[in-house]
Amino acid sequence: MKKTRAERLAICFERLATAPPADSYEAALKLVCDTLDQVEDEFSGEPNDPSRWMELDRMFPPLADNLFPDTPRKGVTTAVTRGHNILIGSNGSVEIHRRVKTDKEKTTILEMSKPGADGRGLP
Repeated sequence: MKKTRAERLAICFERLATAPPADSYEAALKLVCDTLDQVEDEFSGEPNDPSRWMELDRMFPPLADNLFPDTPRKGVTTAVTRGHNILIGSNGSVEIHRRVKTDKEKTTILEMSKPGADGRGLP
């Protein structure tokens, strides 16, 4: 059954929140990417073809060229997608921030936070 982008994002956040925590950056990135792909495969009705990202109503995980280690802080990699900044800690923690532009400024809103397997947030 096809769902809206907002509904799919909510499902993705719910699945991430209930998934076992990751214990490393690599495991957390895989969790985020796999979860998003699964939700999109189930509910978008669109093919998984990242080369067509501008024309499809499908969300895609961050690409390798949009991963920025140690920004904004040491031990945290920022993954940039079309509408979000995904911060992934070396301990497997994850924060997903929606980018927002207002008349006066650009900012982000925290939409989801998940501690790593050590129970801690971002380093």
